[in-house]
Amino acid sequence: MTTSYYEILRVTPSSSDEDVKRAYKFLAKKHHPDMHPQNRRLAELRFRAIHEAYTNLQTREKRATYNQQLRRLRARNDNSANKSLFGAFGRLFKTSQRRRG
Repeated sequence: MTTSYYEILRVTPSSSDEDVKRAYKFLAKKHHPDMHPQNRRLAELRFRAIHEAYTNLQTREKRATYNQQLRRLRARNDNSANKSLFGAFGRLFKTSQRRRG
């Protein structure tokens, strides 16, 4: 399962632009690579993820676009899960029918 940009910034879809900006500034400062010289690589990865999340959520319009993409992705994942589940049931019943005959 992937982490959403909302989870990275610890905000909700209904957060204001100012709330998103405040969360970004707090987390960017906290996870800045210069603040973690002992584990700079991990801090860089976290900092990049925070920056990417902010880039995609910084305005209400960008959040609306991201929300649409997120809904499509979740719907596609739900459909894939249903297909594989029904496919497994189908294989189970085909196998049981062959054994009887």
